[in-house]
Amino acid sequence: MELLGASSCPSQTDVNVLQTRQEPMRLNYDILFVIQGFLQDLPNTSRLMRTCWTLYDAGVPRLLRLLKGRVSISKYYNLVSFCVFMLRRRHNRFQYLVELDISLDRDIHPVNQDPRITNVITRMFKNASQLARLRLSHPYSPIATEEISSAIASLSSLHTITINDMCAEALPILNKMKSPIRKAKISFDPDWAEDGGDPVPLLQSLSDSLQYLDVSWVSFEALNVEYPHVVTLEAEFCRSVDFESLYSAFPNLRFLFLHSVQDDEWEMWADEHRGRNILAQADLGT
Repeated sequence: MELLGASSCPSQTDVNVLQTRQEPMRLNYDILFVIQGFLQDLPNTSRLMRTCWTLYDAGVPRLLRLLKGRVSISKYYNLVSFCVFMLRRRHNRFQYLVELDISLDRDIHPVNQDPRITNVITRMFKNASQLARLRLSHPYSPIATEEISSAIASLSSLHTITINDMCAEALPILNKMKSPIRKAKISFDPDWAEDGGDPVPLLQSLSDSLQYLDVSWVSFEALNVEYPHVVTLEAEFCRSVDFESLYSAFPNLRFLFLHSVQDDEWEMWADEHRGRNILAQADLGT
């Protein structure tokens, strides 16, 4: 089908008409949204959105729904671009953002970050009112500023959080967390927690809501915090496990999966811990 006459190449007059004529949109916005529902993949949805601003706005919910509300970001410039995208006409965008995975290069550090970029990322998190699942890798990358950490901690809709390479920069997020986190997956940075981080005191701000905990590179020694709702605990690369401390912290535990670190040093204290744990189990009647 030829839209511009018999010639395969449009004349200059045709080009001028196409560039200057602005036809009003005659279709109802809801109809446009339904039409876009027939597109089953991201590339075609993106192409249609680029035809005009009206279709662009109508396509945003469809675009995020095709992603099932899940967005994964691994590059710094993609993070900034995504934040700018979400903050435009945010009334019809953030409601579709349910899951966010930010795994940036650990070599990028916020020391040299432009304050304007920090502000954009902070505003994005402050508006992410429907965000339910958040995954952060290398949290000492550009998301480690105080403003961004506070914005993440202020979220009220999160129920699942994952932090890979847990370090000091990520502690403010957990310490100030307002969301009722039910599921947490935390891997400690061995360079920060040389002998394994103890999640019991570090995650105490989540103790009233946490039900499932998956941790790695840890030790369990603290006795002063209780997680009454945790029923499942998975722990990998355990440097030290004291069952008396474990049962004290998780009194209603039903499912326990432990994987200990086994190296030359482990052999030195394995028998001692094994004996202590046998006694603890006997005392607790388990």
